[in-house]
Amino acid sequence: MQVISCILQDIELGRRQSYDNLTVYPLLAETEASQLPDYLLLDEALNKGLVEIREIGKGRVPELLVINNADQDLLFISGEELLGAKQNRTVNLSVLIPAQSSLNIPVSCTERGRWQEGKNKGKIREGAAHYSSSQVRRVLLSSVTDSLKIKGTYDSDQVSIWDSIDCTIRDFGIVSQTSAQSDIFKKKEADIKNYLNQFFLESGQTGMISMINGKIRALELFGKEETFKKVYPKLLRSYIIEAMKEEETAYVKDDLDVFLEDLERTKLSAYNHLGKGKHIVIEGSLQKGMALMLEEGLVHLCSFRI
Repeated sequence: MQVISCILQDIELGRRQSYDNLTVYPLLAETEASQLPDYLLLDEALNKGLVEIREIGKGRVPELLVINNADQDLLFISGEELLGAKQNRTVNLSVLIPAQSSLNIPVSCTERGRWQEGKNKGKIREGAAHYSSSQVRRVLLSSVTDSLKIKGTYDSDQVSIWDSIDCTIRDFGIVSQTSAQSDIFKKKEADIKNYLNQFFLESGQTGMISMINGKIRALELFGKEETFKKVYPKLLRSYIIEAMKEEETAYVKDDLDVFLEDLERTKLSAYNHLGKGKHIVIEGSLQKGMALMLEEGLVHLCSFRI
C-alpha cells in the first residue's frame, strides 16, 4: 500500500515560522485534490442548525449520537472538543458522517468533574474554539489505534486523558471546578493570541509540521486547502498550549527529512466500519498516526512523533 508515499509526492515544505519554543513548517500542495466531495465542518453545521449532537439514552461517556440533517457529509476532526451535554467530550478520531444520516461517534471525556445536563438538556451546545491539546490528541491517537488493532473498536485510554488534563491544569496553576480542559484554554487565551499573531497561512497550505523545543510533535495534512484554512486557528491552539507549558530548553533538533522518509515507509492497516471512507493506521519507527481516506483521496492525516 503506497498511498502515503503518493500523497507526500505532491507536498513540499514551506518556510519555517517560529515564536519562542514553537516552530511550524507549512505543508504546501502542488495541486489540490479537487475531486474530493464537498463536506461541512462541525462549526459550519452547528451555525446553520444542520446537526444535532446529544447523549444516547441517559448518557454514555464514550459515545454521542450525531444527527446530520444536512445534504452534505459532515466532518469531525480528531481532537475536536464538544461543549455541553452531561460533560464536555473530545472526538476520538476524524469521522465523516454521510448526509442525512445519524451515527454514534466515539468520544472521550474532557471534564472529569461534571455529569449533569444543565440548560442544554443533554445536547452539545457548541464546538470549542480549539482542538484538544496536542498531548491529549496524542494519547487519543495512540490508544485508539491500539484499540482498533486489538479489538476492532475505537476506544481511548480515558484515565490517561484525564491525567493529561489534570497535569496541565496544575502546571498552569489554573482553578477549574470540573477539571475541564476548556478552562485551560479560556484562562490562557491572551497568551495563546500572542502566539497566534506570529504565525500565518501560506498560499496552497494544506497542513503543517509542528515542533516544540526542536522536537517534532506531529504532522497534520488535509486533502483540501479550504479545509485547512478553516481549521488552522483551532489546530494551532492545540500545539500552542503545549508549547506554553514546556520551558524553552537546549535541544538536538529533529531532522524533518528523516521523519518524512519514515512516514513514507510506515506500515499501514485499513479499517472501514465507522462513517464514510477508510481509517488507515500508520505505524513507523518514529511515529504513529491515522489517516481518513475516501476513494477520491485524503481527507485528514495526523501522525505524532513517538
